[in-house]
Amino acid sequence: MQKKIHIVSFDVPFQPNYGGVMDVYLRARALKDAGFYVVIHAFEYGRGKLEMDRRICDQVFYYTRKGGLSSLSGKPYIVNSRKNSQLLERLLEADGPILLEGQHCTSFVHQLERAGKKFAIRMHNVEWQYYRELANKADTVLKKTYYRTESRRLRHHEHHLFKSTLLCISKEDQKYYSAKGVKTKLVYPPLFFDKIKAETKNYTLFHGNLAVAENIEAVNRILEECRSKDSHPEIVFAGKNPSAELRSAIENAGFKCFSNPTSEEMEALIGGARIHLCIGFQRSGLKLKLLKALETGNMVIATNEVLHGTAMHEFCVEWDGESSLVELLNTIGNLDEIGRNERINALRELFSPNKYAEVIEGLLF
Repeated sequence: MQKKIHIVSFDVPFQPNYGGVMDVYLRARALKDAGFYVVIHAFEYGRGKLEMDRRICDQVFYYTRKGGLSSLSGKPYIVNSRKNSQLLERLLEADGPILLEGQHCTSFVHQLERAGKKFAIRMHNVEWQYYRELANKADTVLKKTYYRTESRRLRHHEHHLFKSTLLCISKEDQKYYSAKGVKTKLVYPPLFFDKIKAETKNYTLFHGNLAVAENIEAVNRILEECRSKDSHPEIVFAGKNPSAELRSAIENAGFKCFSNPTSEEMEALIGGARIHLCIGFQRSGLKLKLLKALETGNMVIATNEVLHGTAMHEFCVEWDGESSLVELLNTIGNLDEIGRNERINALRELFSPNKYAEVIEGLLF
C-alpha cells in the first residue's frame, strides 16, 4: 500500500523562487520520487493558487493566510495568521503522518498531540533569533518595532514545540534545540544534481531575494569591494524585487541585474556561473542558495556567517570580509576545476534524496 504524507507549507511551494519554498519543494520531490503519496496543504498570500506540480505531490489544498487586525494577538503573527479551522479539520482526519513546515505552521500542535496524530516539525531557522537580526538591520522605527515584537513572541511561543520532533536544517540549530531537551534530527535538504553543465560561462553570480535587508547589504558590500577596481570579473546579480535604487547601483558599477527571473531563467543563471558568491553577514540556518550553488559543482565563495553551523566549509572558499574580494575572485578564476567531480560525489552522498526519504519513513511510519 502506498504511504501517504501530508505536508503543511507556509507558502505555495510550486515554482520555487526563494530558499524557504525551495527547501519544501526539494523534500517533497524526494518523497514523491520514493513512491510516497504526497498531499500538500499550502497557505497562499501573494504567489497565487498555482497549478499543482506533479513532480512533488499528488494532491493540493489551498488556504488563505489571514491578515490585518484579526491576526494581531499575543501570538506571533507568522503563526496566528496561519490558524485555519478547515486545515485543522483536515489534519485531524488525515490518513497519514504530517510534516509541519516551520514554526509558522504550528498553531495546532496541541490539538494534533491530543488527537494522537503522528507529526514532525521542519525548523527552517531558530525563528526568534532570525527576527532579532531582522530588527537589528531594519531601516525604520516601525519595522524595528515589528521585528522585535515578533522575535519576543516567537521566543515565548517556542516552548509549545518542545514535545514534538524537530527536523533541523543545520548543526547549529540542532545544538540549540537539543540543549533544551527537545528530540531533534539533523535533516539536510536533498539535492538532485540534474542540471549540472559540462561547460560554464565566465561570470560570477550572486542570487537571492534582492528585496530583503540581508541580501541588499551583501550586494552593496560586493559593489563596494569591486566597483573601485579596474580589473575584476563580470558579476551578475539576480533575484526577486530589487528596488530601482539597487538596480541602478548595480548597473552603474558595470554589472548586470536580472530582476524577477523565472524559475527556468534562474536555473540557467545558476548552472552557467563559473563562480558563485554566497555572501551574507547574518547567521540564519542553512542557506538554500548555498546548496543550489554547490549543486553545480562549480566554485563557491562564502562568508563565515553563511557557512556557520553547516559543515559546508570543505566545499567552499571562505571570504573573511577583510581581504580583497577582487583578488580572491581573480585567483579562483584562474584555478583549474581540480576536485570538481570529488565535490559533486561527496555532496551527492550528503544530500541524497533517497536518504531523506528513508529518514522520514523511519521517523513517521
